[in-house]
Amino acid sequence: MFNILKSKAKDHYLSILSGLICGLSFPPSPLPYLIFFGFIPIFLILKNIQSLKIFFKKIYLWGFIFNLITIYWVGGWEAKTDPFLMIGGAALVFFNPLTFFIPFYFFFLTKKHINYKVAIFLLPFYWASYEYLYMITDASFPWLVLGNSLSNFLVFSQIADIIGSLGLTIVILFINALFLIIIDDYIEKKIFNISIALISLIVIFTILFYGFWRVHTYKISDKKITVGVVQPNLDPWEKWENENKFELLKIYLDLSEKAILEDARFIIWPETALNFYLLNGFNNDLVDSIKKFVDSNNVFILTGMPHIEFHVDKNNLPLGVKHNKNFDYYYTTYNAALLFSPNSNEIQKYGKMKLVPFGEKVPFVEYFPELADFVRWEVGLSGWNKWETKTVFKATIDDYELKFNCLICYESVYPFFVADFFKENSLDFLTIITNDSWYGYSSGPFQHRDFAKLRAIENRRAIARCANGGISCYINPFGKIEKQINLFTKNILTFELSLEKEISFFTKYPLLVPAISLSVLFFSMIYIFFIFLIKKILTMKKSPKKNL
Repeated sequence: MFNILKSKAKDHYLSILSGLICGLSFPPSPLPYLIFFGFIPIFLILKNIQSLKIFFKKIYLWGFIFNLITIYWVGGWEAKTDPFLMIGGAALVFFNPLTFFIPFYFFFLTKKHINYKVAIFLLPFYWASYEYLYMITDASFPWLVLGNSLSNFLVFSQIADIIGSLGLTIVILFINALFLIIIDDYIEKKIFNISIALISLIVIFTILFYGFWRVHTYKISDKKITVGVVQPNLDPWEKWENENKFELLKIYLDLSEKAILEDARFIIWPETALNFYLLNGFNNDLVDSIKKFVDSNNVFILTGMPHIEFHVDKNNLPLGVKHNKNFDYYYTTYNAALLFSPNSNEIQKYGKMKLVPFGEKVPFVEYFPELADFVRWEVGLSGWNKWETKTVFKATIDDYELKFNCLICYESVYPFFVADFFKENSLDFLTIITNDSWYGYSSGPFQHRDFAKLRAIENRRAIARCANGGISCYINPFGKIEKQINLFTKNILTFELSLEKEISFFTKYPLLVPAISLSVLFFSMIYIFFIFLIKKILTMKKSPKKNL
């Protein structure tokens, strides 16, 4: 009995250790290399577990520790944070680990019906399948894609321009599997498996070699534009209570003037820069102020902005439309981006398409409108509608037509969503506008900034990132941060942004890794089903017939 209790305690310690190692490999930790060993303790535990219930408990403990370290900040936990948002953040830490059971369940089936080693080497594909399928759901939270842990290991992660972040997930788990075999053989057989060690070194050094080669042979474009990023550092709660619209706009225009003095031709303001619907027809004087500034200085301004659209055709209303019962009109609202161009009355628009579940949108609310009544944050952010088209912005500077997109906050963690902007247009660069001030000096703002590095690498595009309170920065096509403004600093940042044209392999074929992974998962489960069926038939044949 004592030995059983001792064994259970040991398993708990190993689950916790595995969760700690995986959690500490994510930003802002400077130890991304830990992820290559993070799964080994949990693998050792799962080897001899036959009970699905016990298997689930070990996975949950590992996942809970992993989540607690990496996304503890999601609830905000600031003095002014809405209590319902705190509850939602706490719930995510407890419930998100349940999703990890999906790939591990396939691992369990493979271990049970084939063998442990095959399961270890198929898990990378199961995991990548899970990450992809999770990303495309309405309630997705793909923050903990394993590949994201390598966002600060830039030499190694350069291969993302071929395989993307999900490909990095496969590599991470494959290296864990190789190291596990080495350790397992040493524990069980007291031998050092030289052949597996050599394979491990070949995999690691091949990827490192590719990274060094890519960085030293890729020529960054000589074609550049001077960009100015405005970081106003406004209190994210007080901003929504500020009723002086002109005072708020003046903050942005004054900072923009400083960027123009540093030769900026293209200026970016952050997500929801102003706290009102600028284009609702009641703020024409403010619109004219921005247009006058743009025209007189011959600059483009890209800004985050709340946006409203009214719908008069009652027979052709979009999903999720809202109805004002007092005045009987239909409308939709968006967390949007607007582009003001000099000497033009056209204002190009884009609305956020990947909305934060519960924070910005109640999942599936288009189909079940009554769900919206359950979640209403005090700052009024939970009712945004989903924009339907991927807008590519266009701006002509010195006879050169720029093409770029504007990722709004959370959208920058979706690799396939970002690559999809390139389908019909070869973008010159990427922009990200965000407001990470809600989360203070937690891991959140640093993780969000660092995950953007992978989008730069995957698509080989420079990124101009503008945040309300930080972290605003310029990321080059190799994922390196060239310049930045620190958290909670009011300032501007100007830089020469390179305009790239080369299309990466990942940009051309972003769904290749998910397709391969899903295929491996599908055929593995078909194979296991037939094995199970054959075993069932043989068992029935061997069992004695009952007397009638």
